[in-house]
Amino acid sequence: MSARYVYAIVPASFPEFDAIDAAGVDDMPVDVFRAAGLSALVSVVNADETWDENDVDRIEARLRAHQRIIDRAFSVGPVVPTRFGTVLPSTDVLADWMAREGDRLRGGLARTDGLEEWTLTVTWDASEAYATLVPPLAVDAMGGAGYLRARAAERDAAETVSRRRDELARELHQRFAVAARLAEQQPHSFVADGEAEVVLHGRYVIERDGSARFADAVATALDERPELRLRAELSGPWPVSLVDGDGA
Repeated sequence: MSARYVYAIVPASFPEFDAIDAAGVDDMPVDVFRAAGLSALVSVVNADETWDENDVDRIEARLRAHQRIIDRAFSVGPVVPTRFGTVLPSTDVLADWMAREGDRLRGGLARTDGLEEWTLTVTWDASEAYATLVPPLAVDAMGGAGYLRARAAERDAAETVSRRRDELARELHQRFAVAARLAEQQPHSFVADGEAEVVLHGRYVIERDGSARFADAVATALDERPELRLRAELSGPWPVSLVDGDGA
């Protein structure tokens, strides 16, 4: 028995979506299903197929295929991606869902038209940051009192670095947010590779023709603090994440 795997919702007015030339999950062809003034990008799959299996290689291949179709659609125009593993039992059920959620989906397409999302991770060299922000400790090796003073000084130094890292993250995020239509500072682990430590992780929604300007703004801000050896990694562009519940 067959079902429909749904990748994304796209506008009905884009004829280019009729020529999807990338293979979908499990190398299945991708079709355009039209209903309720919208289009859905779908593949026919086995209704009994599982999507939460422990086969890591197969899941990875499917995830890549899911994202490939979304990227293909996004290269043409606005898109509301569905969650990986969205399978509906029939086109009738899909049409009913598109009609029921039509206003919400059309609103998501309208709000994200002409926009793209980038993720930004800023790191610093932990050793250089410590050396820059904390004065050299006077080490007194004479007796237990000297040891305790040294330990207390180390704790104070760690707190100083942590506080400055948080302040710098806020400063950078506020500066980058000026160049974006929407900006969100996201929680993260401070751990990175080697001496690199994460200072800031965020998502930034910008206009489609603004990526070069945004990258220049990031580079300029980091270059103003050479002593901290700040580095940035930009990832994108992606379709805009609809974090207010508008995602399918």
